[in-house]
Amino acid sequence: MRSLLTILLLFLSATITARATTWDEPWHEDVLKNADSFVKVKVFENQGARARVDVIKLIAGTQTPHQIELTGFSMLRLTSTSSGDHGPELLLKPGQVYYLLIKRDEKTNAYQISTPTSGWAKVVDGDVYATYRHTFHQAIVPEDVYEKTMQAIFNSIKGKPYDTAYVSAFLREQLTQNVASWKGENDPGLRKRFFLQHAALETFYHLRNGTDLSQLIPFMGNDTYHVQISACRATSRINSTKAKELLMKFIESRGEGFAKVMCVWGLERQNAREMIPRLEAFLTTGTDQETGFGGDIMDPRIGTRFPDSVKGSIRHLLGEWGRPPTTRSMPSESTISG
Repeated sequence: MRSLLTILLLFLSATITARATTWDEPWHEDVLKNADSFVKVKVFENQGARARVDVIKLIAGTQTPHQIELTGFSMLRLTSTSSGDHGPELLLKPGQVYYLLIKRDEKTNAYQISTPTSGWAKVVDGDVYATYRHTFHQAIVPEDVYEKTMQAIFNSIKGKPYDTAYVSAFLREQLTQNVASWKGENDPGLRKRFFLQHAALETFYHLRNGTDLSQLIPFMGNDTYHVQISACRATSRINSTKAKELLMKFIESRGEGFAKVMCVWGLERQNAREMIPRLEAFLTTGTDQETGFGGDIMDPRIGTRFPDSVKGSIRHLLGEWGRPPTTRSMPSESTISG
């Protein structure tokens, strides 16, 4: 059933043709930090390496001209190239409306999105194919929800005020409902709630405000892959003894490996060194899991780095804390594994 979910969540995969050039795709929070402006645009010309768009409105950030040129990419970290490859191009379609996170190139005065596959969100029939976490994990949400939540996240990251009343109401509405354990079945209502709850959990991750741990606990205990990931990320933003215990217990549980890595990263973020004995014990007695974004091997985002396994992420963390395990050397991160 996860493959059916992937068809929707990995919307970008269907728009990318096979090419020899690959890159390390940034996480969405890094895309937001890097951007100067958050705008809604309509594309009227795209020549591949260069595109021109009309700015419909500025949502947040620095004011832009009414018409801007896009060329190049501000966060493109290539991991492989081919002499026969003409290089990464803009994937924006003329006549299509998008939301863009853009950065002005001071040398050319043109604007850039982060990579060919990040920094943009397509609008289709009033819905946005949106990234809150990573472009490998997209959600489909109503345009008004996307615009208001992403505006709040953008402003918060830039240290500017945002509509806390809207955010609190949105998170309360979504996170007090039953957890949407949607796994690809034909249920439009369940699917919509699943994506809205995804947006709510990830919005809390970015803002660290608008809900409390009690509302996150049901999501932590859910058995759905993407729900677990977002719930672990959200819980990692609550720096409390109880939240740290939940993260550690999830690592020790039968949860999804990707979500467990999110818990490991959360413990690092919270500097939860009191968990070192239990992390070391898990390396000895716990069940390991291979991790990665998955996806098509021909996807140019194949260069995205992620730990090989849950235990690999723990070894890395213990090494960062000056406690490298004595039984095995710490492996390096690798590219996406299935």
